[in-house]
Amino acid sequence: MNRPAALAQRGAFAGTPTDQVLPPTMPGFKNWKLYPTGKPNAAKANSLKPKKCNIVFYAATSPTSIGIAQLVKNDLNKIGINSDIKTFPFAVRIAKEGHRGEPYDLDLQAWGADYPDPVDFVDILLDGRNIQAENNNNNAYFNNATFNNRMQSAGRISNLSKRYAAWALIDRDVMKKQAPLAPLFFRTVREFTSKRIGCWSYQPIYGSMNLSAVCIG
Repeated sequence: MNRPAALAQRGAFAGTPTDQVLPPTMPGFKNWKLYPTGKPNAAKANSLKPKKCNIVFYAATSPTSIGIAQLVKNDLNKIGINSDIKTFPFAVRIAKEGHRGEPYDLDLQAWGADYPDPVDFVDILLDGRNIQAENNNNNAYFNNATFNNRMQSAGRISNLSKRYAAWALIDRDVMKKQAPLAPLFFRTVREFTSKRIGCWSYQPIYGSMNLSAVCIG
């Protein structure tokens, strides 16, 4: 997939291409550089003998979402994977993808941190033990006993350096050996404030101003 082209759909300086689950501002992130994140190499992809098939691809109805979905469809088509893109309003798409058994093969989804720990990305998105009948965030419906156990073990580590190291290795291995997701990019968040705002500092986990420190002058 052409990650730079997909990122360009969001405008200039919109983010950084990636091949990993954890974002660079999250504790435990290590830049493993697992795959090339520039323009796709269709010839090399075809040499891996991908399965020729038709897939159902869910996306939201925003122009940005549709633009990215069309780019991904074009890239997949070059290796014999034909995508039938179906678009839904954001809330509808989330509900449909969260329903276990929903008839789709690929979805265009975004994720942001709720709290500053790798478990909020890797475990929430990929632990098969979290899969329920409805409201699933593991939209890949990935359920691998080996990785489920590794995630459970990492979540129990209280020593922060060892905890973050364990999640970094899971991030590397799950994307290198299983690749249940195809991360495209980390987004850049822009904030605009008035001249009255002071004491501004950046909160890297949530990608926004530190609201607990900001003041009004």
